[in-house]
Amino acid sequence: RVADRGIDTDETTAEYLERKRAEIDLVRSYLGEPTGAGCITVAALVEEKRRLRGRLWARAIEGAAGESSLGVAGPSVGGLRLDWKYRRYDLRARARRFLEWVHPRPLPPHLAVGVLAGSGMSAVAAALFALDRQLTGERRLAAAIDTYFETAQLARVWLGRLALTEGLGNARPGDVLLLDSIARREPFAALSDRALDGLAAVVCDTTCWDARGDEVAFAIERCVSAGVPLLLVRSHLKLDCLGLEHGRLGSAVVVLPRPATRAQIAFSRALRLRMLDFLAKSGATVGPEGLFPLAHDPDFLRLNARRNALLRRNNQRAAEALAGRLSERATTQVAGYHHGCFLLLRPLVATEGACFTAADSICRTLGAAGIEARRAPSFAYDHVAITIVAGAQYQSAASLRISLPDLPATEIERAVEVIAEQAAALDPA
Repeated sequence: RVADRGIDTDETTAEYLERKRAEIDLVRSYLGEPTGAGCITVAALVEEKRRLRGRLWARAIEGAAGESSLGVAGPSVGGLRLDWKYRRYDLRARARRFLEWVHPRPLPPHLAVGVLAGSGMSAVAAALFALDRQLTGERRLAAAIDTYFETAQLARVWLGRLALTEGLGNARPGDVLLLDSIARREPFAALSDRALDGLAAVVCDTTCWDARGDEVAFAIERCVSAGVPLLLVRSHLKLDCLGLEHGRLGSAVVVLPRPATRAQIAFSRALRLRMLDFLAKSGATVGPEGLFPLAHDPDFLRLNARRNALLRRNNQRAAEALAGRLSERATTQVAGYHHGCFLLLRPLVATEGACFTAADSICRTLGAAGIEARRAPSFAYDHVAITIVAGAQYQSAASLRISLPDLPATEIERAVEVIAEQAAALDPA
């Protein structure tokens, strides 16, 4: 699926640097700063993006109203406006077409309402709590076996009527199906294999997909055609702001078929009000600094789409290459992911301490080879990011999660060589 992501050829180092200059210049131009001065190294690029992020935050906060608006107009980005009198309680995000604001691409005919939240996890929590309160009777929340761990914890501990059931095939009429783009063992793509008739709702966490990706459009098309309410939830911190980690922003959008029944429209409106109530009571509303001001700029959309596509391809290629290099090693397995946000080195016998040691060693060795690498959680940085993860989601007591950035293919090949050599550190003494 490389061609449909707009990747025709590998980038040269010069082309990569030119694209990074364009990313930096886009933000500098918005801030009124001089453009044209490039970053020579990835480390310098990371630091410059950190500086620009601070300037963006300062501009957002400087002109925005405080907790009490005092008559000051809320910020507006790409046709969406934040309004409030007392932000913690009555903040509203208003957009003429809310779904297209979150996922800016042509989509199937639909009706949609939505909310913004202070983080992706807040949006997930608001959606699940609203469903749990609105649906009557005991129902299953059928989730992928390796659903994001915090989502699974929330469902087990805090939900009342919705009982978490592992396995997408366990959904029955009247239940809720929870799909998570991060999952590997039962991926988001499994939507194509499931009968949706009779479900109360489908919840899709789209965080690991590009906001304009084909997967999102497919989920909408499937649910709209089946007449099932769809809740799209998302964290916008990772793939939606050129790696600036601009601000905590989450969204939850209720999508209905068009035309929708009166009952469906009433369902969606009530669900939105319940989500707003949860966000208000939990203090999880979004702040003005959470809105990335360039989110709908055509140049941003072009640059971000290519960045995400290259990141996806690099991680998928690296996973395949590492699997080939380590195929004869019985003690370390390589797991690639359909979303291409990261890969996993899963030691079968190494201790957690050995994983930390290996992570530090890989970072140092990559750095010595001229490839910027840091111990960092999450993904979609401009540098190689390595973190230690554990739990049932990863089928291991401790694993290394490695996220490769949108570097040229030659740099990724060198990174694979280093990682393969350092994988020996994961073996038992």
